[in-house]
Amino acid sequence: MKTVSLIQKADMVWLSGGLTLTQIRHIKEYGLVGSLREREGVTVGMSAGAINMARRVVVARDPGDDIACLSEYEGIGLVEFNIEPHFAAVERERMDDVLEATRAAGDFYGLYDESFIVECGGVLQFFGPCRRLYESA
Repeated sequence: MKTVSLIQKADMVWLSGGLTLTQIRHIKEYGLVGSLREREGVTVGMSAGAINMARRVVVARDPGDDIACLSEYEGIGLVEFNIEPHFAAVERERMDDVLEATRAAGDFYGLYDESFIVECGGVLQFFGPCRRLYESA
């Protein structure tokens, strides 16, 4: 498949934002998980793309993202933590739903729009405002 070949050869892959569950469904339907997981190079995820980078994804109920209830599924498997992007809006509107998700997940971080996490060799670096919502032992 041409897409798999392009992913394998790319120095950098960008996983965009959008509808979280729709994105992971398409990634799986097109058989891209393995090539994304095994490739060398940098993978950048924004919003839904960053959520789906986790090995085990836990997403809070979010009617604006067509997520009717707490959802858990196997993600791409690039990182061992979960994030909640756009955290300023979450604090105002959906904090109870996000806290429910943190209880079902391992390490969980709330990221504000101007923040990001870099993971390299299992070491996390935090840039910009970020809240640790849950940390496993």
